Amino acid sequence: MSEIEELSKKFGKPKIYNFKLEALAPFSPPFDSRHSKTEIVLVLRNSDGKIWLHRKSYYPKDTLRLHTGGVETSESVYDALRRELKEETSLEKDPDKFLAIINYRLNSPKHNAKFVDYLFLFNNVDTNPQPLDETENIEEIKLVGLNDFPSVVNILSRQPHNSPNTEKQIGFWADWGRFRAISHNVVFNLLRE
Repeated sequence: MSEIEELSKKFGKPKIYNFKLEALAPFSPPFDSRHSKTEIVLVLRNSDGKIWLHRKSYYPKDTLRLHTGGVETSESVYDALRRELKEETSLEKDPDKFLAIINYRLNSPKHNAKFVDYLFLFNNVDTNPQPLDETENIEEIKLVGLNDFPSVVNILSRQPHNSPNTEKQIGFWADWGRFRAISHNVVFNLLRE
């Protein structure tokens, strides 16, 4: 049995999505080789049904998103899930549900790549998540209602190529934002069902 089958048995069968995404820049994350090709998406929901989102210091203004983290080469998805949860939130617990698997086919001017997001739901996260890793540059953590997710998706998907609000350039912010918007839209649709 594969690890994904074991996780599905333990935390529920995830919905599977496939998306094709065109990038404008050749080296925007997650296209470049510095980034993992597999990522954990942490969906942290409090007992009122609101979701914890964060903003890093170098993100374009008003940009919030779900917590995520790469799966390292020799690491299992479960170990990455536990590590990222602790690093980004100080929490140590198992997920309540394996929500989804998103398979991306990413096309950029210089190459194509495949990328996978594994989305896990954690319920009853009622205390403000506190990052342990200061290098994450998390500047803001806030609760957002599910009804506000379309606005979050809209802000992510409409990022400019170069943000006037940050000195850090990671390829085109537009590519990054459109990529990030997909998982947020999936979460919105799954949690409102």
